[in-house]
Order: sequence, then structure tokens, then C-alpha cells
Amino acid sequence: MARGPSRRLLSPASQTAKALVGIGLLGTTLLTAGVVPVAAPPAGAATRSSRAAASSQPTGSGQVVVPYQFVAKTYTELLGRAPTPAEWSAAVGYFRSAGCSTGTLRQFGDRVVGSKAYRSDYPPGPAEAGAVVLTLYRFVLNREPDPTGYVENRDLLAARAATVRQEADDLFATAEFADLTEPAICSQSNPNYYFGQPGNWTGFPAIQTPALGSPGPDTTEAALQEQLDLRALAGGGQVVLPARQVVGLTTTLVVPGNVTLTTAGDPDPDRYAEMARLVRVDGFGPTPGASGDELVELQPRAKLEHVWVDGQRHAPDPNTFTVFNIRILGGAGTTVQDDRIGSPYGASNLEDDSTDSNVPGATACSANVISDNLVDGYGSTHEVIPGSLDHPESDGFGVYCPDATVSHNDLVDISDTAVALFDGSSFLATTQPQRSRVADNTVVSAGNSYSFGVATDPSYSLHQGTTPGGDPPGVTTRSFAGTVITGNQFWTGDRTHINVVLSAGTHDLLGSTVHQNCLLPNQTDVATCGGGRNTLGATWTDNATGGQLLEAEIGIYVGGSSATTFRDNDLSRLVEVPGGFCPHFPVVFATGFAPGTRLTRSAGPVHQDTTLTSDSCVNPTF
Repeated sequence: MARGPSRRLLSPASQTAKALVGIGLLGTTLLTAGVVPVAAPPAGAATRSSRAAASSQPTGSGQVVVPYQFVAKTYTELLGRAPTPAEWSAAVGYFRSAGCSTGTLRQFGDRVVGSKAYRSDYPPGPAEAGAVVLTLYRFVLNREPDPTGYVENRDLLAARAATVRQEADDLFATAEFADLTEPAICSQSNPNYYFGQPGNWTGFPAIQTPALGSPGPDTTEAALQEQLDLRALAGGGQVVLPARQVVGLTTTLVVPGNVTLTTAGDPDPDRYAEMARLVRVDGFGPTPGASGDELVELQPRAKLEHVWVDGQRHAPDPNTFTVFNIRILGGAGTTVQDDRIGSPYGASNLEDDSTDSNVPGATACSANVISDNLVDGYGSTHEVIPGSLDHPESDGFGVYCPDATVSHNDLVDISDTAVALFDGSSFLATTQPQRSRVADNTVVSAGNSYSFGVATDPSYSLHQGTTPGGDPPGVTTRSFAGTVITGNQFWTGDRTHINVVLSAGTHDLLGSTVHQNCLLPNQTDVATCGGGRNTLGATWTDNATGGQLLEAEIGIYVGGSSATTFRDNDLSRLVEVPGGFCPHFPVVFATGFAPGTRLTRSAGPVHQDTTLTSDSCVNPTF
């Protein structure tokens, strides 16, 4: 969760591991700050070690490797979406039975390459040949096509001298795949093979993919910025980029208010290879006067639709914390919809700001829309790299706008928090109530672990003299009372996890008045002590796993949130992940900081954390 230096958290003593029990159904219960005894695990409870069924058997030395990230990339790179639960389950079963090898990878890929869905997205013939080649290179070789290979393969497809399946099989048969890509996909030690050729992460930058001739140079952002500014001066409207155009960004591209930037033909993410593409190039730096280091800045009432924004981060290091792919500066109806967003070079794919986020240029916000996007973090990593000062993780969305709709997005291998809802800067005494809606999103952890699935973050305050930072029990300075988190799905492979799936309040990240977190930044980014604020709680309903494995430390956490409602959430496939610093229970309440929580048909026994061992337990070392 991107909050500057605050992500470098204290490492509390490791907690004694407690097996998560299978999550059953509870009647409606009003839980207060009192201690609730923890039920003993029932007979036959599902722990990680006991789940030997298809999608939950842990992977170890000598065991079959299920290439979860390859499965995810099969769908994101060929079909422009996350797999459905049924597709994921079938793929896991296939690789569990057949093993991971060049032959099984090719056979699995051929099924999707030959599917009706892929042929519908990219019909055979010269018009789509270039787009097909781009998807095949990204899928099979895990990199962008080189210019020579692109032209050769495009022309074979355009002339119908080869079928799409033959082209895919030829890439699977290359020495590059055998020597570099396949060993990374089938690695026993690392479930994440990032994006880019292993050993040469940045050797294949994005290129133009023309229907005829050789790829030319990128379009410059200066020419596009001039088009956008002229459209704004004319009163607004659309700026339409040609399909497949690549615009190299050396500085922030600003989409003015009342202007929509889009691609000709309105390709949705399932046809992302036809989208115009905005890419970070070497030497990128912010535009003077811009709000930050974002690649694309949407001013109030601007729209970004049917466009691919690519941070071109292809390896876990280096990473620049302050670079976001997209920043929204508030406004009414500002929209990011039907886009592909990925490989963020910094802390987030997208941040939606408002007046309370303390970002220069951000305005009051209402009815903002972030929907129907494909978002990935393949180039990032969840854990701090030894010896690196970089922030290695990246969020999907960070939302400060108090009235946003975040819906129907596919978020894959994000590495930090899929959706973080904030209600203002830590340095503001009061803020507007957060009342956004997060609905029907799919969150998949295939090669990257996550810190949080969805979190409502009321921020923190710093110590003052002898007074500890944070809000003490009974004091509430923030509100998520109008926020609804509903219908979202979360699942993982068996070598990745989500630290906390649903987090109401973030004492698990920021500490409390009892246990101060002394790595929180002050206004000059100097680390000092403080603790989490308290908030009125959101409503969390009908969030589930799609029947798939979900490895986590905590399923539902409440710490720094009062009068929170959890109703009809089904995390019944949640299984303990070994290690980490958080208490291992399906539901954890921070005693004194979770009053009035209502829990209906949710996850199993409730652990009242009376010693607050959950304070600051979400840590970037796990």
C-alpha cells in the first residue's frame, strides 16, 4: 500500500504459527471489544498440509510444479483477461497431472490459441496478423517481439503461409524458450518469472506493430500533448490514437479536463494488442509543474478509455517509489475504463486523488469511474530484495476520491494491495467521509504475493510529546461508513499468498497507540513514531474465492474500525500460509479497536487479539 516510507515497517517478533481451520458458517453476531474464546479446530479442519486435493497441495522439492503464473499469462496475454475460476481449476488439474515441461506448456497454450475466443478477438488474416504476433511473443517468450522476428512472423500469418498455432509452436520450439523461458516458468524456487527475457529483462522494449513494413520509431509525447491541449482549447472532445500506435513517454502526459484519450475502434482489454500504447522510456522524468512522477495525469473530468499504459518495468529492481502509471486529479466523472494498465515502474498502477490526498492540483471528487480494466504487476515483486533501497511492490489502485466506483477490473499479480481505499492524508485532522464502491473485481495471485486484497485505510497520526500517535480506543477521526466492498473474488496458487485478504482499518500495517510504528514518515519524510487512526467501518458483502485455493495469514482483519459489517463473505477455501508475522486465524479482531463489528455467514472462529500482536504485522519481508 503506497504511503511513502511508511511501507518500510518494523519487523515484530514472529508469531507462533496456528493452523487456520476450515471456514464454516456463523449466525449473525455482534462482536464488541470483549474477549471471545477461540474455538478449537474441528475434526477434519482444512490446513495447508491436509489439503492434498487438486489446487491446494503445497509445492516442494521433487513435487510437480504447477506454473500458476504461466496459466495467468495464458489468459492475460492471449485473451486480455484473468482466467475464470473454472478455467483456473482446470489448468491446475492439468499441470498437476501432466507436470511442467515444454511439451505440456505448448499443449496447454495450443488449446487457448485454437479457441473460439482467441479467434474471435483476432480473426485470421492480414488485418490482425501484427496483433497476433504481439500476443504470441508476450505469451510464449514472455517478452516484446524484436523487429526482425515481428516482421517475419507477421508476414507469414498475413500471407496465410502459417497458421496461428504453427507460429505459436515455432516459438515454443526455439532455443530461447528451451534455454531461458521454460526453466523460469517451471522453476521450483520462484513462482514469478516477471516479464522480459530472463537474464536480459530490458533488452526488448515495446515496438510499433504496423500491418506493413518495418516498425518505425515511437511517436513522441510532445506531438500527442499538443493534440490534447488543442482539443481542450476547442472546448473538449476526443483525441483518437491510431490502433497499435506506440507513444514513448519521457515525461508526464497530461490529459486535460473534458478531453477523452482513446484508440480508434475502441478495443477492449480482450483485444489489447490493438490498443494504442503509452510507454515509459529511458530517461523518463516528470513534467515541470506536474503533480508527481506519473506517466499519465488525468485532470478533472478527463477520460482515458481503450488505451494501454505500460510502465515498462520488467524486473524487480530497480523501481522508483513515486512513479505511478496513472494519476487522477479528482473531478466529477473522471474515468479510466476499458484499458490495459501494467508493469508499473513505481508504487501503483493508478492513484485517484482528491483535495484530501494533499497532492498538488487535486480537486474535489465525485462519481469517478475505474472499471473494466486489465491490470498486472508482473514486473514487480512482493518481497524486499536484500541490499536494495527500492520499494519493490506495486498497488493495483489507490483511491482517495471519496466517491469512486471501482468495478469489474481484473487484477493479476499486483504484489502489494489490489485496491486500497484511503480517506485522506495522514496530516489532516479531519477529512471527507469515504463512500466509494468496490464491486465485482477479480484478484489473482499467481506468481506474486500480495500485502492486502482490499483495505480501508484511515491513515495514521504521529506522536506528540509524550502522547502516542494514532487514535486511542473509543476515538474516531475518519469514516468509511458509506463504503461498500462487494462481490469481489480472490484466489492464489500454492506458492503465493495474500497477507490479509479483507482489512477493515490498517493497524496491521501502521501500528496502534499501544504498539507504535516508528518508521512512519513525517511531512519531510523523516521516519518517526505513530499509530493508526480509527474509523467508522465499511460494509463488506458477498466477497469470495470462486471455489479456489486462497492462501493467507488472515482472512478478515478488523483493527481501527468500528461498527463494521461483514455479511455473506465466503472464504471457505482459505488455508494458512506458513511463516509471516501476523496471527494465523481466519478472522482477527484487534481488541479495543474493533467495537460493534457485525459478522454474518463469514469465516470461522474469531480470534480476539488481546495483546495486539497484529500491530504492524504486515511486513514487506514476507
